[in-house]
Amino acid sequence: MARPKDFARREEILKATLKVFRKHGAWDLSLNEVARQLHTTTRMLVHHFGTKENLINECQKLLEPRLHKDLSSAPPQKNWKALVCQAWHSSLQSSNKDDRRLSLISTLQNPRKTSRLHENEQVIGSLRELLPSRMKKFAEDVFIYALGLDLYVLGGGNPDRALLNLKSYLKRLENKTA
Repeated sequence: MARPKDFARREEILKATLKVFRKHGAWDLSLNEVARQLHTTTRMLVHHFGTKENLINECQKLLEPRLHKDLSSAPPQKNWKALVCQAWHSSLQSSNKDDRRLSLISTLQNPRKTSRLHENEQVIGSLRELLPSRMKKFAEDVFIYALGLDLYVLGGGNPDRALLNLKSYLKRLENKTA
């Protein structure tokens, strides 16, 4: 019969894993390094989480409430554009930058999600085709806000670098559709 899992130990493992995430990224995570941080074995990590992927997913779940705390405490917005702007500003809060960067990088490094993230041009193309003409510009704006936020975070929180990345991406996209 398997021993019951110690939930306090699980939390300790998750905190140590987040520290290793910040150094190496999620999908380059070494269970050996997490085990060394905790003065334990990789077998103990597997006992608590089953697989490396489960451990990474649990860490991402731990980040989500932190990322959405500021947004959920803000007054509700009446339109989508205001909501997107509110999400953007919430994510720029200094308390969220590290967690947002960590969450985004772990998503980008996830081999199962990477292929979907490289379909941005197709997403915009589909939105242009599916939405009524009055909604097309709005859909593009929403997409650009989200993309800009991701570029801001990946750029280390440098708004000038993020804007430059966003402009070059949009120019490349414009050249492809022309």
